Amino acid sequence: MAGKRASFIDKCFKAPNGKQGLWQTPNAPLIVWFVALILGKLLDGKPADFMQAVQFGAIFTWAWLEVFQGVSYFRRALGAVVLVLSVMSMMSKLG
Repeated sequence: MAGKRASFIDKCFKAPNGKQGLWQTPNAPLIVWFVALILGKLLDGKPADFMQAVQFGAIFTWAWLEVFQGVSYFRRALGAVVLVLSVMSMMSKLG
């Protein structure tokens, strides 16, 4: 998109380099979240509680990074939604 101003739709669904911005290879926080999710299902007691804390930390980190560094408006909005939902979910478990 060199020399041409990106449209709102382009900013929503494309990265600044013009490639699609909806899907990318999972990054470290998503991989950690997925592994902790699987381990949390296999374990009980304190180890399962620990895995739940790791899951929250990883998905919170992923969402935070998407909100502030996402390549498209869609990914930033997705990060914001996941951030809010993960905090609400953790708050409901605590109280």
